Amino acid sequence: DRETGRVVAGPDITTKGFVYTPEAEGLLESARQVVVEMLNRSSTAEVEYSFITHKVKQAIGEYLYRQTGLRPLILPVITEI
Repeated sequence: DRETGRVVAGPDITTKGFVYTPEAEGLLESARQVVVEMLNRSSTAEVEYSFITHKVKQAIGEYLYRQTGLRPLILPVITEI
């Protein structure tokens, strides 16, 4: 929500060629939690879109590297309401 900075829905994570989704559901659910926690810790109501996308890429990238040893391409898409 643009006014409050609160996460209203999601996040949704889609993978293409990084992990086999049915086998990695736990990994993807944990990655969703990483994003929600990062957004809840920051004051997103006062921050620009580019800063939020950078923080999402950083948080997910670090988490996935720790878990898998891989560095996938991360493309955050944020929709404000």
